[in-house]
Amino acid sequence: MPVPPLRRVLGRLRVKIYLLSAVPFIVLIASLFFLVRLSRETETAAHWSAHSDTVLARLGTIRELEFRAESAAARFVLAGNPGDRAAFIRASSALPVALATLPALVSDNSSQVTLARSLIALTKERTRILQSAVNDVLAGKRTTAINLFVAPRTVANASAVRRGLSAFASTENTLRTERFQQLDRTTSMLSKTMAFFTFLGVGLVVLFSFAFGLRLIRRLERLQRRAKTFARNGTLLPESLDLDELGDLDRTFTAMAHTITQRESALALYKILAQHAPSAFFFVRRSDDSIVEANSAACNLYGFSSEQFIGMHWHDLILGNGIHAHSDGKRLYVDVVSAEADINGEAMILYVVTDIRERLENEAALQAALSQAVEASRLKSEFVATMSHELRTPMNAVMGMAELLLDTPLTPEQRSFVEVLNSSGSALLSVINDILDFSKIEAGRIEIESIRFDILSVVESVAALLARTAQEKGISLMTYVDPSLPTELIGDPTRLRQVLLNLAGNAVKFTHFGGVSILAETRSATAERIQVTFTVRDTGIGISEEHRKRLFQPFTQADSTTTRKYGGTGLGLAISRRLIELMGGSIDVRSAPGEGTTFFFQLPFRLSKTIEARSDDADHPKMRVLIVDDDPTARDILSRYLKSWRFDSDEAESAAEADRMAVEAAETGNPFDIALIDLRLGEDDGFDVLAKFQSRSSTKTIRSVMITAFDSASVGKNAIESGFVGYLVKPIKQSQLFDCINGTAVYTAAESHAAPLQPRNGKLERQEHRGHILVAEDNAINQRLALQQLSRLGYDATIVENGREAVDRSAAQHFDLILMDCQMPEMDGFEATRAIRRRESRSGDRTVIVAMTANALAEDRAACIAAGMDDYISKPVLIETLRATLEEWLHTSHPTVPKSAAPPKNVPVLNRERLIDLLGSDEAEMNDLLSMAAPTIHSLCQRLLDTNDETLAKELAHEIKGTAANIGADELSEAANNLERSLKSGSLPENLTREYGLVRDAERRFADLIAVRKQSS
Repeated sequence: MPVPPLRRVLGRLRVKIYLLSAVPFIVLIASLFFLVRLSRETETAAHWSAHSDTVLARLGTIRELEFRAESAAARFVLAGNPGDRAAFIRASSALPVALATLPALVSDNSSQVTLARSLIALTKERTRILQSAVNDVLAGKRTTAINLFVAPRTVANASAVRRGLSAFASTENTLRTERFQQLDRTTSMLSKTMAFFTFLGVGLVVLFSFAFGLRLIRRLERLQRRAKTFARNGTLLPESLDLDELGDLDRTFTAMAHTITQRESALALYKILAQHAPSAFFFVRRSDDSIVEANSAACNLYGFSSEQFIGMHWHDLILGNGIHAHSDGKRLYVDVVSAEADINGEAMILYVVTDIRERLENEAALQAALSQAVEASRLKSEFVATMSHELRTPMNAVMGMAELLLDTPLTPEQRSFVEVLNSSGSALLSVINDILDFSKIEAGRIEIESIRFDILSVVESVAALLARTAQEKGISLMTYVDPSLPTELIGDPTRLRQVLLNLAGNAVKFTHFGGVSILAETRSATAERIQVTFTVRDTGIGISEEHRKRLFQPFTQADSTTTRKYGGTGLGLAISRRLIELMGGSIDVRSAPGEGTTFFFQLPFRLSKTIEARSDDADHPKMRVLIVDDDPTARDILSRYLKSWRFDSDEAESAAEADRMAVEAAETGNPFDIALIDLRLGEDDGFDVLAKFQSRSSTKTIRSVMITAFDSASVGKNAIESGFVGYLVKPIKQSQLFDCINGTAVYTAAESHAAPLQPRNGKLERQEHRGHILVAEDNAINQRLALQQLSRLGYDATIVENGREAVDRSAAQHFDLILMDCQMPEMDGFEATRAIRRRESRSGDRTVIVAMTANALAEDRAACIAAGMDDYISKPVLIETLRATLEEWLHTSHPTVPKSAAPPKNVPVLNRERLIDLLGSDEAEMNDLLSMAAPTIHSLCQRLLDTNDETLAKELAHEIKGTAANIGADELSEAANNLERSLKSGSLPENLTREYGLVRDAERRFADLIAVRKQSS
């Protein structure tokens, strides 16, 4: 027989019970009436309770906003933190909005409305006072703002606001209490009345249902026995076979019992899983926060038994956020996850607790390791700086004495020994500089500049520095800069030059035949940025796949034999890679043993607003050019340049091929106008090619230009005497090649590069007396070296051993200049300089002080200038560096302080005679030098005009003065010199404004002159 649903069975029983309740129906209606009344009163109570909660919450919001506004204003007045001012603005803006709704909330009570309006007025006055204090601080009147805070009126207003809030809250609480008292009285009366009618109705129901109950009681007792038996041992007695409602109920119970049995089996399974779970499980009754169940993992974690957990309050286990209590008082560090559940109609919370002590200990260990690593990095940087100082101090004596020794009569063998000593010292100094660079990069102290520069000048200047080494090794050195690249980019030319010099220097070092090429080409470009690919290619020894993988690691070279044979620290490539990454680029390498190496890296640059293409589109004769060179890289570079200038060119890799191509071109009526012929062409040379050209009338008209990697006067003389119209020395500059092809200039060795080194004559004659120098130096060897160098340069010197003696001696005797070591006993150079400057500020005199220190970091120079020194020489001090520094300061008039700087009179914008002394009469070299220097000078002047730091301004003015003087920009150098002197002496603001203007105007005239020279070249 199918089991009817329990809902249907209960429905049929309910109908019978309703029939039994017909008699007491009227009584129940009355009870219902009172129940409705009670319900309405309860709703009224809930309404007033919610209303009071809203009012009190609004008061709390107002109190919180008023407190935030006052606290933020006070902090801003005391500390001036912009964040506190922003917090005050937010709180003071939200406060009127919260106050505006308060009268509407209490509109049913006139006294509260009055209090609300009074509170609004007081709060507005409070906000106005706080705003006034903030405005005073913004106006620089911090003292006025503080006085306003402590003024009696301000304190009284604050007290009134707080009293108003308290009075309003008190009034609302009183009203709430009165309303609930009235409600309690009404509810009590209704409850009693309803209870009376309820009992009356129940009595009648019992009376009329007694007979019905007697009929059902036995059947129900049977059902009860079945239920008890099932509850006790899970056994079901035979069910009733009656077909009435109770029979159906009995069958429904039987089905329910079977379902309960199945669920209890599943529950037992889940309980086993929970008891053996690794995490602690708690079931907590939501109503009273008591623990109902805890698994074995919870007992093991907390040290309580399951019986002890039952009835314990969950929050008794909690000591803090993520911290629980163990049974023995120890702290447990845990992670808690919770989930709510409804079990048998009762709200429960399941807490899953995980012990995280081990994880926290691991994190603490990692943090400690990180702190140790940071401290180790700091100590490493300090150690490197200290070691640099300690190494440079003896290096100063080694290199200085070696330099002096080379200027004395020596036998050839002795001179060889000293030259090895000097070159080894230079190599060691290079190692120290590499270590310093790497240390600064590792410490994150490298700053990448963003200034305007000419990429062509950077690439060609790197090649110029390596040219002599390449020539001595007999290898070719070529450069190529894409003519489509703009003439002016924005980036860091110093770091770019450092990277290129390292890569190209390595290429020259590891190449014994063939050549090295440096290329810069456009990779991609947008309206604002350009990506440039730089390539350094050589035909040297190459690198294996295994060694390439660790090539960019610090202190690593290809293998140990490389280090022994070629030297070096193994830091250059690591430094280059990090610098490239700091500039936003990447570097890679391709190489194979015996096949040469190619390094290439990409760098992004911003474009200058005044962008100008490098390609020369000017009209020029349509000439054909023949390139004769057995080096395919050299041919490719020359060909690309010629094509960019719209010249027609062909290439030949041997003398025979060149002769054949020249003859064929002449016979076809399209002869070559110019031939660029390399000196070395396998078994033949460039002279052989020229001789064949001149031997026949059809090729005799070709204008031949020799290209050679050997910058010697004999090669140039032989070339000109043999019939070459001129010759170019590798690395060939782009402007030289262009001018040569156009016939506007030909080059000789002296014109292609700087003047050759002057040979030493074995003796440096003592100069005439040029001044009296005070040397403050504590190292005995360095004292002797300084005396020897100054004596050779024609200066008298007085030695003191520490800063205190320098202060005393300079006060007792006049010196033209003081060479001040920075680290000395008793009183260091910085403190001694400050003491001398304090004394001079009273006397009005000023002695030039030049720092002479082994510290070589940029911040060391800044520290020297900040202490009041005028210049900085890094040890080891070479005699030429010392000579230039002394002549710069002692051959320039330094009056104490001019009252007003006048514009330079009869001072040229550009001293051409100075340039001729530097470079000879080569206009192209002059233009290259000026084009390379102009962006740097412009950047320095811009930084000078933008800075408000007086110390930095003095340093920049000094740097502009020296840089401009070195290239013959006399007007700008003089203007910067006047500004520097006035800054050091504390000139009047109006005078300084005038002098800043003179520097700006001189720089503009210099830039205009460079632009005119560039256009006319």
